[in-house]
Amino acid sequence: SIFTLIKTISTQQNMQGVDAEMETFYTYTQVEGISMPSSIEVKEGSNTAYKMTFDELKINEELSDDLFEKPSN
Repeated sequence: SIFTLIKTISTQQNMQGVDAEMETFYTYTQVEGISMPSSIEVKEGSNTAYKMTFDELKINEELSDDLFEKPSN
């Protein structure tokens, strides 16, 4: 696997409604020859706002039609 780290900086309103500089870090890995993000971390200053890490990445996985049926409730 090949890992690539990408960082973006943007200004967004935080939960208090104040403009804050946000840094987003993307870690990419190769899956079947395609670069896909394996983790995404957003920081406000030194605090991590949130982090998502994907345990498994699949491409063109066969899915059952049952997954797309409207729930009975």
